[in-house]
Amino acid sequence: MKQVFLKMKEGEPFLVKSFLPNLYSWSKLEDHLNFRPAQTPQRFKTVNRPDREWKSGGWLSNFNSWPPNLILEELQEGVIYLKDCSRISKEINNICTQMEEATGWPVDLHIFVSLDPLDKEGFSKHNDDQHNLIVAQEGDLSIKVWDSESDSLILNETLSNGDSVFVPKKFNHQVVPLEKRYSFSFSFADYESFFQEREWIEL
Repeated sequence: MKQVFLKMKEGEPFLVKSFLPNLYSWSKLEDHLNFRPAQTPQRFKTVNRPDREWKSGGWLSNFNSWPPNLILEELQEGVIYLKDCSRISKEINNICTQMEEATGWPVDLHIFVSLDPLDKEGFSKHNDDQHNLIVAQEGDLSIKVWDSESDSLILNETLSNGDSVFVPKKFNHQVVPLEKRYSFSFSFADYESFFQEREWIEL
């Protein structure tokens, strides 16, 4: 595992088959999505969708957190992703620890979810300011990566559970879900000096 993380320092895209399978589950994802305090606008993000408004009050500690009915609508009609998930389980937190130790880069986990999206293009062709290790979990997805200088297509793969593609920053790429899926994107900010605490609380 460490050798793959060290390879990311070379700054070139690459594919690793069956690298990180079965890191999560649909049932755990359901539990997370139903825990409303975690679904703030800073953490729950929609892709290519208009802003939403809703009524709130009562016992809510954060009135801006997404209500379940609108979360379900977004899942049925488009692609959503969840930020700040690098501590969503002990196993994932441990993997993030190993990533940070190998690369020296702070890492976050984004979880992308689509059920039967009308928007099959997702983000369409784009590039990011961070490096990304994209990992298929449940459901297949298509990924394309273009060279950062010539913009010629250099990777065109279908990913299944555990298959992973490293996309360095500024490399154009596109991910298209082929079926109901959730997938992971470990994002690395090589310009950032703040690292989350990785100690795991045990009771």
